[in-house]
Amino acid sequence: MKPEIKTIKVKPGELETLTALHEHAVSLAEKSFADHGSAPFLWLIRIESGVLAINTPWENVREKDQAVATIRQILRIFDATMYAFIAEAWITVVTDPDKYDAKVPPSRQPDREDVLMVQSFDRNDNHLYTRFGVFYPPGRQRARSLPWGKLRARDDWPQDAHSGATGRLSNVFKHTGDEAWDREVDRSFAEFVEMLHKARGGG
Repeated sequence: MKPEIKTIKVKPGELETLTALHEHAVSLAEKSFADHGSAPFLWLIRIESGVLAINTPWENVREKDQAVATIRQILRIFDATMYAFIAEAWITVVTDPDKYDAKVPPSRQPDREDVLMVQSFDRNDNHLYTRFGVFYPPGRQRARSLPWGKLRARDDWPQDAHSGATGRLSNVFKHTGDEAWDREVDRSFAEFVEMLHKARGGG
């Protein structure tokens, strides 16, 4: 994983509400698909001086853990007030609950859907959730070398429909209550800092 970090300067009054930050993220996601047929794993973190834009292009579960650990620490260090997250992911479309196996990841479920999602949270557990179904031409299903996906209609979910969301990406502000995962967060973040230090020519 090679994260890319930059600061977006904003004018007074800009991107100060969760809705404003969320809509900005949705616009970036739509433009990315229009221009490139795909979207990055992008976090927009609102801090006092502006917005941190962090791209965390993970390739496996380990790198995903490092990304989440890093973002969680950044939220703390910068005393962030809210964040938005853009990602393309598989979700499970449960058509028959009796045949649904929760132990099988969405990417391996027979009833699955490729979506582009934008999730936004603040420190008070307010959240917004938007997703788009993703269509790929035949032969280009999730092929990263030939993405060029097309977005289907926008689908905004009401807050109460998403309030029971779980998973490591659902609200990085929250303390998980899982001591093993918290230790993993600390270890993953330490590995990320060491990797970043080496990349900058450190010892």
